[in-house]
Amino acid sequence: MKPLLKISGKSQRLGKKNSTQNYRTPKRKSIASRISLTIAVIIAGVMTLTSIVIYSFIYDGMVNRNKESMDVISNEVYENFNSMVSVQTNRISDLAIDGSVVDLLNGNGGKSTDTDELKKEINAKLKGASSDAKDTEHTFITDSKGRVICDSHEEYLNYDYSQNQCVILAQGGNLNMSTVHISPETG
Repeated sequence: MKPLLKISGKSQRLGKKNSTQNYRTPKRKSIASRISLTIAVIIAGVMTLTSIVIYSFIYDGMVNRNKESMDVISNEVYENFNSMVSVQTNRISDLAIDGSVVDLLNGNGGKSTDTDELKKEINAKLKGASSDAKDTEHTFITDSKGRVICDSHEEYLNYDYSQNQCVILAQGGNLNMSTVHISPETG
């Protein structure tokens, strides 16, 4: 005989289900839902992996093309800049050996009226050189103290460029290009 179990005043045999107790057995997921879930996870994984692979190939291709394009553009800019500097240097070198410029700088102008005429002639040449060349904005000649004595823009006459690095280098006999600058007017 099976032993009796007393619950809340009632006797009951072990192993028998009490009608008042509600036992639930865990429901098992159907095979169809398990298959659907597995397929959904596989599809999501494959899509994610495919997206990563496609993105990496496209991104690498774009970056490589952009690097190549930037190299080409950088080389073209560099060559154009060197060409422009060469043209400007040749133009200024030709102007530096011009007879009127040499006469003015050597003091061969003679009287002050001759010197003034010589400066007007040189200013006209500088103005013409700057207006003909789209890459030259401002061309000037300084005396030995760094003061502008001839200029393509007459409003800059008598500016003091003695402390300007480009003038210091030029007075030392070095070719150079200056940056944009403004100097206080003197004299």
